[in-house]
Amino acid sequence: MVGMGWIYLVIAFILNAAANTFLKFAADRGIILSGMPLIGLLRANIFLLVGLFFFAANVIFYTLALRALPLSLAYPVMVVGTFFLVSTFSAVYFKETVTLIQVIGYAAILGGIALVMLAKG
Repeated sequence: MVGMGWIYLVIAFILNAAANTFLKFAADRGIILSGMPLIGLLRANIFLLVGLFFFAANVIFYTLALRALPLSLAYPVMVVGTFFLVSTFSAVYFKETVTLIQVIGYAAILGGIALVMLAKG
């Protein structure tokens, strides 16, 4: 069961990263809340809706992961996994700058997660 917990956790942080990315697309495009029929609002806000769908799916898989993994291990791994996926995608797709200081910080975060995982066995 613990093996499936890790699989669910990886799926959860991929979905979380996707959700955040789609929210960025929605924010860049602008959110329209009125001025057209419902179907038009749904089409105009498709990136927001997809982001919300991915967040909902993330919650389901994260909850499944928590059935097998301790929260004190799952949460940091979830946050860091999402962080690295979003940061990588942001640098590649959105052309956001990554500085040397950030890279050093990323390395420190990875080291911290490694210690947390070692301590939990």
